[in-house]
Amino acid sequence: MTRRAWTALGLAEATFLIAYPAFTYLAYAVIDADGADGGSDLGQSFMIVLGGMFAILVMIPIAVHTAGRLTEMGTADWSRRSAAVAHLLVGLGLGAMGAAVAAVVIGGAGSGAFAAIVFVVPSGIAGFATHLLMPVALRHLWFRTLAWVIAALPIVGAALLVAFGVVRSVT
Repeated sequence: MTRRAWTALGLAEATFLIAYPAFTYLAYAVIDADGADGGSDLGQSFMIVLGGMFAILVMIPIAVHTAGRLTEMGTADWSRRSAAVAHLLVGLGLGAMGAAVAAVVIGGAGSGAFAAIVFVVPSGIAGFATHLLMPVALRHLWFRTLAWVIAALPIVGAALLVAFGVVRSVT
């Protein structure tokens, strides 16, 4: 894999991770996400966290190394702005596919709109921002490193939570 592809992967994961929690909070604020008993639907929250981890560990790497590369090749002679919009549209489309799967898995009233807010918009932002930030990231090592640190934070956090749970259950 090329340096450019790995840089794009780090940028896409970092920008998705910055947008994902913000749009999850927005979805909870806009759409009634309470369970039937009036309490917070823990199952829905768990599925959103699980969906985010699946997006980071599986879907974004696949999208960057397939659709991202194809879009990059197809827009090589376009202006920077037009190519960024093309990446935005590809990201929105990939996010819509993820949102459709999430809506079916979550189920319930409002789950389609909730999943659309949570998955579609951050995916589009990730595609758009990755394309616009690539020249800077390729020139500066600190920028690439920062992107990968941001991308690694939830993975390290999840690993620490699992380790804490294991240690706590053993003692």
